[in-house]
Amino acid sequence: MRSLFLVYCLILLSVRGAFAQEYSYMHYDTKDGLSGATVYAIAQSADGFIWFGTETGLSRFDGKSFKTFTMKEGLTSNEVLGLYTDSRERIWLIPFGSSISYYFRGKIYSRDNDPVLKGIKLGSLVTGLCEDDKGNLVIQAAYQTYVVNPAGRIAYYASGVHNPEAVFDEQHAFYLTRSQFLPNLLRLPARVRQQVKPDWFCEVSARTAAGCTYLFRSGDTIRVMDNSGTGRQEYLPHNSSFKFIDSTTFAVFNKTAGVLLLDKDDATLRHRYFTDYTINDAIRDREGNLWFATKGCGVFKINSNRFKNLFAVNDKGTSYIRDIHQMGSGIYVGGHNDRYWKFDAVDDRFFHREIENKPRLFSPGRSFLQHLPDKAFINCGSSDFLGLKRYWTGMVDKPKTAQVMGDTLLIADITGAYFLYHNKRLPDPVYRGRTTCAYRLGDTCFIGTFEGLYGVGPDRIARPLGTAIPAFRKHISFFAEGADSILWIGTYGEGVFGYKAGRIVASFNQQNGLSSSLCRCLFYTDHKLWVGTEKGINKIDVRPGVYKIESSITAADGLNSDIINTIYSSGHIVYVGTPVGVTVFDERNMATRGIPGLNMTGITVSGRALDPLNTDIQLPHDDNNITFEYSGISFLSEKNIVFRYRILGLGDQWQSTREQTLSYPSLPSGDYTLQLVAVNKFGEKSRPLELRFTIAKSIPELLWFKISIAAIALLLVGLVVAYFNRSRHRKATRDLVTHQKMMVLEQMALRAQMNPHFIFNCLNAMQQYILEGDIEKANFYLSQFAALVRDTLDNATRVFISLAEEIKYLTSYIALERMQFEDRFDYTVTLSHGIDPQRVNIPNMVLQPYVENAIKHGIGPLKESGRLSVVFNRLESEQLLECIIEDNGAGIKNSGTKGGERQFPAKGMSITDKRIQTLNQLYPQEQPIQIRIEDLTGQPDGPGTRITIYFPFYEDQDHNHRRQDS
Repeated sequence: MRSLFLVYCLILLSVRGAFAQEYSYMHYDTKDGLSGATVYAIAQSADGFIWFGTETGLSRFDGKSFKTFTMKEGLTSNEVLGLYTDSRERIWLIPFGSSISYYFRGKIYSRDNDPVLKGIKLGSLVTGLCEDDKGNLVIQAAYQTYVVNPAGRIAYYASGVHNPEAVFDEQHAFYLTRSQFLPNLLRLPARVRQQVKPDWFCEVSARTAAGCTYLFRSGDTIRVMDNSGTGRQEYLPHNSSFKFIDSTTFAVFNKTAGVLLLDKDDATLRHRYFTDYTINDAIRDREGNLWFATKGCGVFKINSNRFKNLFAVNDKGTSYIRDIHQMGSGIYVGGHNDRYWKFDAVDDRFFHREIENKPRLFSPGRSFLQHLPDKAFINCGSSDFLGLKRYWTGMVDKPKTAQVMGDTLLIADITGAYFLYHNKRLPDPVYRGRTTCAYRLGDTCFIGTFEGLYGVGPDRIARPLGTAIPAFRKHISFFAEGADSILWIGTYGEGVFGYKAGRIVASFNQQNGLSSSLCRCLFYTDHKLWVGTEKGINKIDVRPGVYKIESSITAADGLNSDIINTIYSSGHIVYVGTPVGVTVFDERNMATRGIPGLNMTGITVSGRALDPLNTDIQLPHDDNNITFEYSGISFLSEKNIVFRYRILGLGDQWQSTREQTLSYPSLPSGDYTLQLVAVNKFGEKSRPLELRFTIAKSIPELLWFKISIAAIALLLVGLVVAYFNRSRHRKATRDLVTHQKMMVLEQMALRAQMNPHFIFNCLNAMQQYILEGDIEKANFYLSQFAALVRDTLDNATRVFISLAEEIKYLTSYIALERMQFEDRFDYTVTLSHGIDPQRVNIPNMVLQPYVENAIKHGIGPLKESGRLSVVFNRLESEQLLECIIEDNGAGIKNSGTKGGERQFPAKGMSITDKRIQTLNQLYPQEQPIQIRIEDLTGQPDGPGTRITIYFPFYEDQDHNHRRQDS
């Protein structure tokens, strides 16, 4: 027993040595871009930047990146010992040595480039600098004091640290002491001056709405006084310095014990920070964050959310916190390797006072297990910190989760899920197989596995719920029971789901606002669902009908890690377990808004830097490669800032980026306005930044150049017009020749069509009717023949005739031919629906030769039952007029004797072909006339011959008239 006790004590001592209760902080060092590891001074400028005076230069920080200024940029020394911001937004720099300088609008001013500073001749190191409410600037050195009024006039006083006689100047209202002066240059009230003794000197003062507070030091005593002269005393370590960091808090810097922050009104409110470091300076920025400058260790920032680390164990992974839950007034923490701790529950005082709350190693017994809070869901994570193996030996291997149900535990283990009863040694199996978590709700046990979710009812049959809900086919990681019997189910990649009565009532994932879809833990309390991921915490309002993600909490807000293993909330206090340790915070103190700032930090044009604060820039045309650099400042948001921008002149649409530069390598000439807004993590927008710039026009865009070009263009147009007139004249001549050829061809075609054989046959037919005494037929034939000849002569001079005239002409011609053939064939002329024959024109004397050919060589050899059809169709999709001439003769191959081809009338057909070619050349803008000849032999309707002719189809009378006139 003594040996076990000794081992236990050694373990306890080793753990206690590793515990550290302190506020969570961010650390910035040279690896992050800070110019030096030793930081002497910190200040926040009016535009929101945090400035650091270091041993190797001046650094400016916007929350994302550092910019360093050294002697190359104008510093008189790279070692900057002090910083001070005045009402004119200048940042005064107190370097090592007998000089002083300031930074303003991107430039550093010193004796070399500022006439006022040139008139200040310092013979020693500057010990202080301040400004009064009238804008007078006081520069204090060891042997002299300079007062510079807003107009730049300088007053000199031969007094200082070693010349204490001139202790008060009524004109400029500053108070000198043996060591320093009153920085805010306030005239001391009479009641305060009456109490000031010769050996007192004033370190700092602060203005408030109720008046001023003064700190006087006498030896190791600080006397805190208000305007009435009343106050308190503080006894502080020797060799300390003092400073107000805001209107209510002052800091005491001790070279060996960090920094102590005290409230000027409440002596009980005190916080000690970084006791292992030498703190040179501290400030509270406008968002409430605390910044600490150290000797040799860079800068620390404590977030205004005031997260506090309860403990952290750094012994190679044993701090891997798995579970946090509460029993009575104790908080119990389960960790890796079966470790279990206990500490007191945190209250409000813990965040406002220095209260020790050290965790103790704890070994649970059977009675402890029997008093675990009902409905507690414990994340064991393969660690047996509950000591389950001691009581169920051989039954528990690596427990994953444990649900408390009175005297029963539902355990999820790598071997399965089962009930453990306090009064029984044997487990009651629920599910066999590797599990990740298990939870009983009502009469159903929900079993999470790597392959999905199963429901096990009283019959102990495991039913896969992923069959109906695909999201439940993946790795299930955690459960939490909410109100109204809703079971919240966490998955390892698909997000979080609210499940009730066989359906999903709500879901959250990265697409709809969750920090990550990989859920590591859940905790439900009072209609709030806390979700732990590998990217921080989300708090969700899960009231029915609301289901809204309220906030996202990450390491930037104060967590010691973004990897969240467990969450426990009691009232306003939230405990978070991570691989680093346990962090606690009061959710009422969580910032819900910030103060986003936005500054233009650089403008580069073709490699040349411009003043970033110039809001109206004029650029030559060839300087159109422009880059803008800017900073969004919100130290509560850290790097989670989105910039929205647009350039009027290029477009009106707003765009978003997280980058801090915008580059436009080749902008065209014109007037532009850059509009830029920074949006922090809370959705708040900064003041808009607007910058106007103009890119001058190039020589071709200038007025005189345009006039010259216009004159040259007019001259060229004149030349081109003359050229085209000559070309048109030549074309007209060619058209005339072509037209003449066309007329000749038409006459030739007419003569070929009205061939002597046809006329002779017609005359013989009429003579035969006369000799036979059939005067009636002779007169009818003569009248038909005369009408045909008249139509031929009437149409002889026209290139186009209407489709109605063409049909009339063909009908007359076919009727005469039929009479000559003694009615041995029948014919039809058909016009499809939708064609107005009066409005459609076709070329004259093109169809007649093909009809004649069909009669003479197709139907002619037949003794009886000849058929001839002429069909006109309109092809809508192709805007064509289709004419089909079809006979039932022997076909092309069988009707001729030469080469097996039908012998067409050589003259008539060749002339018609030439006419078609000429027409196609005369009207190239229209679709060409096309002809297709088919032998129908062997086809169902054969034998015979089909000739298909395609004409351009126009049902526009004006167009037809124009073609007719041409």
